[in-house]
Amino acid sequence: MRMSSNGLSQWARKVRAIPNGKALIPAALNEMTWQIISQALLEQKPVDVVYLYRASKTEKCFTLHPQGLVSRHSVTYLSATVNDYDDIRQFVMHRIETANISDST
Repeated sequence: MRMSSNGLSQWARKVRAIPNGKALIPAALNEMTWQIISQALLEQKPVDVVYLYRASKTEKCFTLHPQGLVSRHSVTYLSATVNDYDDIRQFVMHRIETANISDST
C-alpha cells in the first residue's frame, strides 16, 4: 500500500487552524503575583488580593479561593470564589495589583 493512497498522509494539507482575528499582545503579568496565585492554586489555599476594576479604576481587597486558571487568546483569568461566597467568578490576572497567601482557611 502506498502512502499517497492513505488518507492520513494528506491530512495536513486539508486541515487549517484559523485564529479569531488579530493576535493581541498579552498583558504583562507580575511574576511574583503569578507565582503566588499558582502556589495558592496548587496548595488549595486562599489568597488576599488587591484587584483593579477596569470600569471604575478603583481598587478592591478580596480573599480569593482559587479554583483554576483559564487562558483565552492573550488574557489569563483566575477562576475563584470570593470571600465566603460559593459562586465562581473570573478575575483578569493582569489586574491583580498584589497577592499574598492568606492566613484564613
